[in-house]
Amino acid sequence: MSRAAICLLLALPFAVALAAPQEPPRPGSQAVQKCTKCRSQGRMPCPEHEPDECQAETLVQYCSMVDGCKTCAGVGWIDCAACSDDAVEKDLAARRGEFARGRERLAPYEQVMGRELRMVEDANFVVIWELDELKVGKQRLGAHALAHLYLARMQAIRRSYMDALKANPADFKVKNLMMFWGLATDHHRAAAKWCEMTGDGSMKLMGAVANFTVCAARKYFPDDRGLHRHVAHNLSHLLLSHQAPSNWLGRVGAGWADEGLAHWIEDRALQECGTYCYEEVNTAEQPKPGPWRPAWRKAVAKGDVPGLPSLLSLNTDQLSAAQHTAAFSFVDYLLQLDGAKVDALFKLLRQRKPSRDALIEIYKKSPLELQSDWHAWVLATYPTVK
Repeated sequence: MSRAAICLLLALPFAVALAAPQEPPRPGSQAVQKCTKCRSQGRMPCPEHEPDECQAETLVQYCSMVDGCKTCAGVGWIDCAACSDDAVEKDLAARRGEFARGRERLAPYEQVMGRELRMVEDANFVVIWELDELKVGKQRLGAHALAHLYLARMQAIRRSYMDALKANPADFKVKNLMMFWGLATDHHRAAAKWCEMTGDGSMKLMGAVANFTVCAARKYFPDDRGLHRHVAHNLSHLLLSHQAPSNWLGRVGAGWADEGLAHWIEDRALQECGTYCYEEVNTAEQPKPGPWRPAWRKAVAKGDVPGLPSLLSLNTDQLSAAQHTAAFSFVDYLLQLDGAKVDALFKLLRQRKPSRDALIEIYKKSPLELQSDWHAWVLATYPTVK
């Protein structure tokens, strides 16, 4: 994501520009007369909500935080009584029906947790947002704005993944469940139910079903940037493990691909890396979040880097901090060669083909030959200063 896009996210409470909505009917599609009341849109923002909220609701299938509105039935918009546009009226009716179905789909989450939840859903994600507020830039946003903001960010992360790997949307069968809690007790309960494990850190269920839960309280994430980076990193894991054929690479000796791509997605979203999934590498030697390319170039120039062959059979929890950086850079190199080949490579890895054999099959080169080309590319293209 560009710096300009990040600034836009911080400036607009609902970050509507970064979501990926269905195109609404074009105003005037039924030759509607010029209408000064709705500016010939055929619809108007619901007077019960702020205009920004209404615009955000056009990007989702369901939002529990506007559910129960008797004026707009939760869709954020009402038909303009002063003019007529059949396409817009049909779209509003269809959205009301989708909203009602969304309420039914998401009801089981509230049944498990025993209370009403703040939930928002679109074509790719179900988001449960139980963090009351968070400072984003210079603004302190409430739960409703944050839920839409993070949904928009997750859509941007997903697009980065899909674009980089030239991935086929048909390879993704179910929506990602993303849960953010203000209380650790809620996080533990959700983790046990939907991730089949529990712990103080964020928890993931990966593979054919890919879920994520985190206690996002200030104790664990003192600022928005750290939480955003954490989501970018972990959503990469979910997408990579769920994409058909589904498998978690971090447990089949391909931790370099699992972590390398996750760090690459972090860098793409925030121009920095620094999220580690395991406490084993969360040590004093771990570098602070920041750009990794300059330091890696310096290390390559000195010849003080782990060799590629040493990475190729390790699980995610076996990688050292230096190997995390190496994995990021190697994935960076492969993606700039051809994202579609990386997609094909990762599919072989998810089918449990050893990394060495898969690399030779896709690139027709040995790991040492690839290492030589990769290091030469790093020296030629990576910056020398941050």
